Amino acid sequence: TNLFNGVFWEPKEEDRFSFKHARPEKPANLKIYEAHVGMGTVEPKVSTYVEFADNVLPRIKRMGYNCVQLMAVAEHAHYGCFGYHAPGLQGIASAERLKAVQSR
Repeated sequence: TNLFNGVFWEPKEEDRFSFKHARPEKPANLKIYEAHVGMGTVEPKVSTYVEFADNVLPRIKRMGYNCVQLMAVAEHAHYGCFGYHAPGLQGIASAERLKAVQSR
């Protein structure tokens, strides 16, 4: 079938991601919060990266976590699989959306 079309994205140097904040010091203990971006809202809808960054990341930080593991970072036509059964793990809608989370 022709259900999947791969896309290779290689941005120009000026469009590549660069961190806006200084690298944090290495923590004595790693405390990992496991999250699924699409479940980052109480509303009956799929959350976006920006909503996750605005609403969930501050809460994770307040709870004392120092690492976030994003689960199933993949797009798939059937959201019920949560991205675990996707043909590729590179589908993040747009690089700008992922950058919004990484910049926090």
